[in-house]
Amino acid sequence: QVEFVSLTHSIPEPNGLAIRTPAGLIMHMTDWKIDAEPMVGGTTDIGTLKRLGDEGVLALVCDSTNVFVTRDSQSEGAVREELISLVGDCTGRVAITMFSSNIARILSAIAAAEANGRSVALVGRSIKNMVEAAKETGYAPDLPPFVAEKALSDLPADKVLLIVSGSQGEPRAAMTRVASRNHPSVALDPGDVVIYSSKMIPGNERKIQAVQNDLVRQGVRVVTDKERAVHASGHPTRPELARMYGWLKPQMMVPIHGDTRHLQEHGAFAVAHGIARTLVVESGTMLRFGAEGPEIVDHVPSGRMAVDGLDFVNPDGEIVRARRRLMEHGSAFVVVVLDARGRLKGIPRLSSHGVIEAEDTEARDAILAAIVREIKALPAFVLEDDDHIREAATRALRKTLKALRDKRPVVDVQIIRI
Repeated sequence: QVEFVSLTHSIPEPNGLAIRTPAGLIMHMTDWKIDAEPMVGGTTDIGTLKRLGDEGVLALVCDSTNVFVTRDSQSEGAVREELISLVGDCTGRVAITMFSSNIARILSAIAAAEANGRSVALVGRSIKNMVEAAKETGYAPDLPPFVAEKALSDLPADKVLLIVSGSQGEPRAAMTRVASRNHPSVALDPGDVVIYSSKMIPGNERKIQAVQNDLVRQGVRVVTDKERAVHASGHPTRPELARMYGWLKPQMMVPIHGDTRHLQEHGAFAVAHGIARTLVVESGTMLRFGAEGPEIVDHVPSGRMAVDGLDFVNPDGEIVRARRRLMEHGSAFVVVVLDARGRLKGIPRLSSHGVIEAEDTEARDAILAAIVREIKALPAFVLEDDDHIREAATRALRKTLKALRDKRPVVDVQIIRI
């Protein structure tokens, strides 16, 4: 049997799972925080959590994302007040970017605009889709009329607030296109402000910083949660984890939802709070909860797969790596004609896809000249070995293209002897 328990997070209606099994009650609690003022949805159902704790919890499976944070997480209500204050200090156009799933934050951005006499424009498909879903489900019944993107140029800069998707630097997202001045309807000017009401997801740092650098080069001021309290995490910190332990009183604990260092730290934190039977595992580990504690009994395949036509393939495997390289750097095909003694019979032939333009004869001539030089420089005793010649031609082509175009294409060299 499964019982849903209302929690708070950065999305509406998050739930923990109370899973009743013949062996005992297991609580699965991921993507949660404790927020007395979540702005959207109800607060954490502490009464039910205490009741389940009194019933007896065999094991807690629990979020580890913010285990290194020593203070309570910030409330969504406090973020709304900060956004209202910050927007009030701005004199130019303001853009706020956040996770599109965070309905409470979108509504807070709208509240900040209304409090400061600004009209709102939604920029990006995911933001628009989420707002429509919020309206249909009753979470956003009293929204103001939005300004169409194409009408933004008709309004004074200090009367506009943009809510923009793409806080994680996604290449085709609206914020990235605005920053690169590649958006068909939206542009920012020196003195405008972009507020990042979100955190950097680990792994996205370089993409986000690239977008922010593009904005700063244009004279746009970028404000993040490092400068102002414009973001609240949706995950439990150490004090919140300790409170959850106190309500549920679990016999065992398995940390989930975090990198390895988060899982290890959470395991140690649980042991320090009296949950001695704690086990840190990786994805794909199969556990048995029993009298002796959580026990590893097997491992199952886990992780993402890529769809390739009718097949599923490893996204880190050779096929996908080759496709990714072809996409980024293109391909080049070289035909080298030699006589039986390894002497060149004419200039090699070069064809490419996505590397150099057909009419770029200067680059083509430079590549072919480099290949000829490399082959002619080979010792006579290796000219009968096609592999040595193929390696020399490949090396010359890659070195020249790297210098000319900063490209590293997939290269295929064919040797023909006559």
